[in-house]
Amino acid sequence: MSKGLELHNNGQYLEASEILNKLFLSDPSDQEVKDLLADVYEQLGYQQENPGLRNSFLSGAYELRSGGSDRRQSGYDGTRCHPRHVDRAFPRFPRHQNG
Repeated sequence: MSKGLELHNNGQYLEASEILNKLFLSDPSDQEVKDLLADVYEQLGYQQENPGLRNSFLSGAYELRSGGSDRRQSGYDGTRCHPRHVDRAFPRFPRHQNG
């Protein structure tokens, strides 16, 4: 934990995330590690130019601070997407080409 804090204070966020992530995985209930890892992810997110990476880091920080995401609370019950036959999904596209 002290090495992760030292790396965080020195601005070496990627190295700090490696150490803190291993600590978090070994004991997910340690709130001090979760808070520091969220701070590190937040800083990594702010440094990213790629919006996808930025969103991933900032979402990870949010989930660490708020207790994670529970997909059951989102209202998705698994019945909205039904598999369809290709002919019904794309009725105007030919299935094969003649000639």
